[in-house]
This record gives sequence, structure tokens and C-alpha cells, in this order.
Amino acid sequence: MLTLELVRNLRAEFLGRLTMPTPKTADCRIVLSDTMRSVAGNASYKANRIKLNVRLLNANPDHIRQTVAHELAHLVAYELHGRNAWSHGPDWQRIMLLFGVTPDRCHALDVSALKRRHKTHKVYCKCPNKHVKTIRYNKMRRGVVYRCGVCNSTIYLNKQIMEVFNGPNCDIPKK
Repeated sequence: MLTLELVRNLRAEFLGRLTMPTPKTADCRIVLSDTMRSVAGNASYKANRIKLNVRLLNANPDHIRQTVAHELAHLVAYELHGRNAWSHGPDWQRIMLLFGVTPDRCHALDVSALKRRHKTHKVYCKCPNKHVKTIRYNKMRRGVVYRCGVCNSTIYLNKQIMEVFNGPNCDIPKK
């Protein structure tokens, strides 16, 4: 199970393998997040922080070590090499090898249960069963006009508005 104590212990273990001091990284903040979706973790140089995906890593505890090393290596590479360090470049890869972990860039964990399901809203055009996502729906509410990519007619928020602009005999889809 992913805990702050476990991550701090891993951080101490990995930094203990380095021959050069990294005082800033040794004091990095660790955040356990349950709102992350598809990434296992991320590192912020400016905030001196490592953020870890609690739900994903608790479901795949064998990847905790790899993920902590991965994100910590980003901070160490930046501390030692500054902006010259590429995200997953040679400096980062050498640090990963010093940590005793393979320098893998991405994970292959199943994130389908963590992905956000986009809410859709019913809208009206000449096509039956037209739906748009919330961002487009909100833009339409503010006055942005969209045309349907299938029937090329204007998309309306409700049936009554469609009837006003197209007349009472317009092609409103029947249920």
C-alpha cells in the first residue's frame, strides 16, 4: 500500500545511492493524489514536489518502486544539470540506473477505471440523437453557433428554439 512513509523511505534509499549531494531533492514534498487519471506520477522542479497517483499505484503495488524512482530521477537530473537535462534523456537514464531501476519512460498499467467519463448533453439538429460534450454545450449557451458535421444544419440547445428558427414544419427527429 502506498503511504508517505514508504515513499520517504524509498527516497532516502535512492538518494543514498548517489555520490553527489542533492539537498533540494532530499527535501522534496511528496503528494499522494487520488484525482490523477492516467499518469502514475509527476515531478515539478519549481515546486520541488513529487505527486503520485494513489489509486493506480495501490492497484499495482509492484510499480510503486519504479514510479518513485522515475519521478525522483527527474528532480535529481534537474538539480544536477538544470535546464540542460532532458526529461527522459541520458542524464535521467543514468540516474535511474544508479537507483537500480530500469529507465522506462512510460507505464503500461490499465487506467480505464480511472479515466473520466465525459458528460454529454442532448442537442437538436436534423440528425436524430445528437449529443455534445459539456465544454461545447457551455459555449453554445454563451452564444457560439455550431453546425452539425453530418447534416450541416445549425445545432440548437432545445427543440423549441429549433422550431422558431426553422419553422414549425422543420425536420425534427421523431421519437
